[in-house]
Amino acid sequence: MKKVNPFLALALFVAICAPEQSATAQSVKKQISREQSKALALKQQRAKPSDLAPFRDVPIPSGMARIILEAHDVWGDGSGYQLLMDADHTAYGNEIPPNTPLGQTLTEDCNIPADLYVPFEFKVPADADPSCTPEHQVVDGMSSVDIPAGAYDYVVVNPTPGLCIVIPGVFGQEDATYGNDFTFEAGKTYHFQALYYDGPSWQTSGDYVTLTITGEGTDLSEVTTVKPYTMAIVGNKIMATCNGHIALYDMNGRYVVGGIDKLEYTVPMGSYVIRLSINGRTYVEKIAVSDQ
Repeated sequence: MKKVNPFLALALFVAICAPEQSATAQSVKKQISREQSKALALKQQRAKPSDLAPFRDVPIPSGMARIILEAHDVWGDGSGYQLLMDADHTAYGNEIPPNTPLGQTLTEDCNIPADLYVPFEFKVPADADPSCTPEHQVVDGMSSVDIPAGAYDYVVVNPTPGLCIVIPGVFGQEDATYGNDFTFEAGKTYHFQALYYDGPSWQTSGDYVTLTITGEGTDLSEVTTVKPYTMAIVGNKIMATCNGHIALYDMNGRYVVGGIDKLEYTVPMGSYVIRLSINGRTYVEKIAVSDQ
């Protein structure tokens, strides 16, 4: 995405999105000076590789995938990045507007509703908030969450003060900014990194996202096949039985409660993930609890 730096004199070119795109998004090209573009690329080239050991050396819970988001003041303006993931994998083309040759944004401006991120059950950082100046984002560093293995729609965004929530992307190139029905496999680490590309012109320069996948992993079919367990939801109570270990997580990947062979637990209304480890195999389900 070609990005405006608020400290320089810049040109902004805006084209209203096509009818099939999200009603809240717009297609944009943004311009920075060639001198600044070259400076950003040079800073990136001179940067030392990040130490991922704190994330990769910690065992990944069974049935889960580890998601890392990394950025290092890519635009030099203090804006950061967030990764939004939809476990129902229906957001692409709806809440996530498709990419266009003119670039893309998640919002038209900074008048952002507080519930904008509700369709995204998992986020990096886990408490990422919808704002042009979010309290929780990755500006210069790394953040990670563990999520249940499965298919997701996802998008990386760059909230920009005074402008809107921008979606990265370099004209004419594909990267890992978007995921449509993308499968995260259990036991694997997915390292997303926002970087800057200095192209031959401002139209072909901007931020983009790389994805590096490591780990042995477990194929999704091994995680979600036969179900040797019983589960029920009565009111606000979740009940599950099996010959193994049961763990309950909230939709930010935080552990709630666990049990051996049997679990009965009352929770607030919302969505949860239950993981059952039985005879060396793992089963993961997303469940919804309504306040009845």
